[in-house]
Amino acid sequence: MKKIKFGPLSILLLLTLFSCHKKTIPMQEVTIPQIIFGSGGGFAGLETEFCLLQDGKIIQKMNKVDTVVNVVARIGKKKAAKCFDDCHSLKIETMKMNEPGNIYHFIVFNDGSKILNRVVWNAAEKPAIDGLEEMHKALIGFLPK
Repeated sequence: MKKIKFGPLSILLLLTLFSCHKKTIPMQEVTIPQIIFGSGGGFAGLETEFCLLQDGKIIQKMNKVDTVVNVVARIGKKKAAKCFDDCHSLKIETMKMNEPGNIYHFIVFNDGSKILNRVVWNAAEKPAIDGLEEMHKALIGFLPK
């Protein structure tokens, strides 16, 4: 019987192949509460939306009819808990702001209630509410470069 030898190069190749695979999860596994954030606008009017879950997964849904979503990043549960605490501190769920510009940012806190409050502001201007832009920058900072 012939033995198969795996050299360091073949092991590295296998690890590279498996690490490049995008992780997807079914929509049924997407839990609530969640922090939805992103940006949109411009010439095409496209919107990029991400969602932070309590377990630290950050997902991206490509369109409204997807049955699976891409897991684009993972942060620790402690970091995720701090983000949720910050959302509560800013009172995003009750904040009133709908001031989009040509390019805009948004944050939505989904706590499972039927009415979702979407906070939108012009990306070219600092929002009037302290902490909002910083929260958005922190969330975007968790995404892979």
